[in-house]
Amino acid sequence: MLSDVSGCSPSFEHPQGIFCRSYFVIRGTVNSVIKIDGPPEDEGADNFAVYKYSILIIRKLKGPAQIQTGNEVIVETSGNGALCSLSLTVEEEYVLSGSQTADGDLQSFSYDIVYKVEDLGTMPLIRDYLLGTGRNTYKRNCNRGCTDISGRSSYCKTPDWTDPNFFIAIQCFSDNAVCKKRNSKCSWYNADSCELSVMPVRIS
Repeated sequence: MLSDVSGCSPSFEHPQGIFCRSYFVIRGTVNSVIKIDGPPEDEGADNFAVYKYSILIIRKLKGPAQIQTGNEVIVETSGNGALCSLSLTVEEEYVLSGSQTADGDLQSFSYDIVYKVEDLGTMPLIRDYLLGTGRNTYKRNCNRGCTDISGRSSYCKTPDWTDPNFFIAIQCFSDNAVCKKRNSKCSWYNADSCELSVMPVRIS
């Protein structure tokens, strides 16, 4: 999910959790990118630089009315990899999520949803959860209230980070599982094959 960055800690948040909290989620093609430099003293560090990606929306998965399929939007990211900036390729197609700035602009970072569409062919479950239309999609289950996917969740608890198997387990949940509403309750679906942490993870 993460783009190529340096110095930025990877996100271990489940993709559905990211989808639920995101202001927008789109599928689109990167048309162009420009860099806005910071002040002269920032040259070389790029701590205050901003990259602005122009993205043609192929499909809106989530977002306000002004974000529409067929429109072109500008998505900002930081200029420094250590600040979790994105590195997107012009003419490539992505599924991308992000937030809204205080000024109303769109922004995205490497800890958001960032998938090349061509790479989703090797991740069929994530592809279907993101881009499908059935009962097992992130969008449907976020809308139905299955939004708390975390180590503290009462219904879709993720593995405890202190457990020795954490990295294997959290990757398995991210790659395979969806927090789905069934019989008026949210619970893990497709998580049976995952390596679970020592602290119990509810899969019912």
